[in-house]
Amino acid sequence: MTGAQDRLRDRRLAGDVRAGSWARAKAQRRQWAFVRTNWRHFAVFGIAAAAFIAAGAALMPAGFRRGLTVGVGGSTVVSTVVVFVLLATGVGPARMGATAEQWTASELRPLRRRGWKLVNHFGLGFGDLDHLLIGPAGLIVVETKWSSHGWRTVAQDQALRDAVDQVERSARQLELWAPIRKAGLPVRAAVFLWGSGDSMVERPLPEEIDGVTIIHGVPAAKAWRSGVLDSNAGVTVDQVDAATASVVNICAIET
Repeated sequence: MTGAQDRLRDRRLAGDVRAGSWARAKAQRRQWAFVRTNWRHFAVFGIAAAAFIAAGAALMPAGFRRGLTVGVGGSTVVSTVVVFVLLATGVGPARMGATAEQWTASELRPLRRRGWKLVNHFGLGFGDLDHLLIGPAGLIVVETKWSSHGWRTVAQDQALRDAVDQVERSARQLELWAPIRKAGLPVRAAVFLWGSGDSMVERPLPEEIDGVTIIHGVPAAKAWRSGVLDSNAGVTVDQVDAATASVVNICAIET
């Protein structure tokens, strides 16, 4: 039973429900705050839309056409409200960032078949780590970034520079965490970059900035995974289990 419970726990920690959960929750709080502030306007709009749909349905013959009119009208109203709230609150980038974290998680999950543990969304009091890998080469802190404007994987790109600084801080703080110090595990850092449309010019290989690995798209992710599997830091199973137990304990506190 314990083995089955551990596998279920590991699957949940590595799943898409956790990936991007912090960004999604933040976006949802902002959207609900906007709706609560402007509920009167939405109520007026809803009443007016319902009256318009009812009038249109009344002009249709009873049966399929009338039901179709109500269904299409209701769906249009709901979609209009959702899009309006999304645009008015400006949470589109945050939503896309959460989706990008799920893309990263899907690229990290194959490592689980080779003895790695994956935890999406891990908080340790100093902020949210998008992804944390624990395995034969130690710990890897992974940050996910999404941009609609494209990425230049050079140190002069300020957005990328900020991402590198952020993941470096997270890696240093994780390295100072008592259970990790005690386990003696090395900590590395990586950044996954995602974009949309023409902005997503994927690189075939990972790059490196100040010791932080930069993975830009699916081809680079595959090459990076191969490198991770080939690396050997002399980490024992006991060290991995000790670090995993400490991380899982924190995740249990979060929930």
